[in-house]
Amino acid sequence: MRLLAVLLLFWVQVLFAESNTTVTQPENDTQKHPYLYQTLPESFQSRRQEIEESIWSKIYSNYHTFKALQTKQSELIKRINRLKRKRPLSDEQKAQLSTLKRELHTLTGKIQLLHEYENDPFKKLLTPPETGKIPTVGNPLAIIGALSFLEKLKRDKEEYENRYRSLKALNETLKKQALET
Repeated sequence: MRLLAVLLLFWVQVLFAESNTTVTQPENDTQKHPYLYQTLPESFQSRRQEIEESIWSKIYSNYHTFKALQTKQSELIKRINRLKRKRPLSDEQKAQLSTLKRELHTLTGKIQLLHEYENDPFKKLLTPPETGKIPTVGNPLAIIGALSFLEKLKRDKEEYENRYRSLKALNETLKKQALET
């Protein structure tokens, strides 16, 4: 849920950014080369779709986007510093400096939204959930709490196993795709 909120905020900021530059989405390979994908076997296309829809690839995509934004931010800072060192600034250079500062502010906001992907982007998925305090059954009513705790443990285990299976399936899909290419 938190990831969804972060992504939603990121896209809202991208769409309503106050900058003279536009952020363009890279074209999908299918859009660039439609004839190529028409000749590919269906199994390859379905594997490609599996990979793209995987939570693991989405997290990696966010990590990759974060790193690209950091690179762009450092380039903007260098350009701003170069302009600041020039004396006296012409009106055009002042306008350019102002534009670069707004763009830097927008980029900083985007980076803050994706900050959780800076280090160990997969840690959240790989770390099993905490069990919490184990309830003690001291009276008949405490049995309800203990049963609820057992159900929570079962759900957590099932969720963790599902993550493991999805990672294993993604690994197998990538291996098959690598062997075919």
